Order: sequence, then C-alpha cells, then structure tokens
Amino acid sequence: MIPKIGIDRAIEQDYSKCMFTMSDDKLSTTLSEWSAAFMRRSMHDFLHFARQSGLSMVQMNVLTHIYYRGECEITALLDILEVSKAAAGQLVERMEQQGLVERTPDPHDRRARLVSLTEKGCEIVRQSITARQTWMNELVESATPEQQTAIIAVLQTLTRAAEKLEKE
Repeated sequence: MIPKIGIDRAIEQDYSKCMFTMSDDKLSTTLSEWSAAFMRRSMHDFLHFARQSGLSMVQMNVLTHIYYRGECEITALLDILEVSKAAAGQLVERMEQQGLVERTPDPHDRRARLVSLTEKGCEIVRQSITARQTWMNELVESATPEQQTAIIAVLQTLTRAAEKLEKE
C-alpha cells in the first residue's frame, strides 16, 4: 500500500518510467507530462474524497466500476479487487449493509446474483467525479476562448484515437 503522502511521488515515478520507452518527439513528451499531471491531481482529489467519505479505495473502485460498466456478478469484481471470491462477497455484503449496493437475482442464471448501485452509491460516485473535476474547471478558466477551442479539438481527436485503441 502506498502511504498517503507518497501517492503523488509513486504515480510520478510510474509515469517517468514509461517516458523512457516512448519516442523522444515533443508530442509524446508533452502527452506524457500532461498525463502524469492529470493523474497526480485526479488521484489526489479521488483519494481525498474517499477519505472524507469514510470509504476505502477498494470500495470506491467497486462503486466506480459498477457505475461505468453496469451491474455485474461478484466474479466480475475479482480482477479489480485482486481478492478471493469469499473476500469479495464479504466486501459486497458490507457495502450492501451501508446502502451502497444491492444484490438481485440474475434473470438468466438463478444461482447468480447481480450487484448494482443504489441511489446512495450512485450519488457517491457522482460526488467523487465532481470533486475530481473541480480543478479542471479552474484550469479551463485560465485558458482563453481561442485556446479552449483548440484544446477541445485536439482532445476530441485524442479521445477517439484512445477509444479505438482500447477496442483493439
């Protein structure tokens, strides 16, 4: 586990390792620098929100996974949790008792149960997103309208390219 004060340094070290494998052109370097800055700040705000909410990172990971990917069986959470099925079941049970998730029968498999977010669980994820985006709003306000237009065009292009690579 990374200590609270060391998370930014650990993320930066991970990204700096990746920079040595990339080509030395200015675009790759700039993207690496932006990605590192984005991840450091986003993770800092995410961790801060989790602590304030009294939730563990594991719980936040489960909530975020279900929020973006939809309801799933506990077995689908095993890869992100890196725990046994019994431990994942105990975590989900605690989260259910906290009112964050609910388990319902799988209509396609009577033996299985699907884990989904409750309204409270959804609201926590929405609040975490807002907490992480606050700094981006401040960053956007520092750019001129012309810069904002250029940034939007470039980021839309990069997002489409990243999504295409993600599907491959």
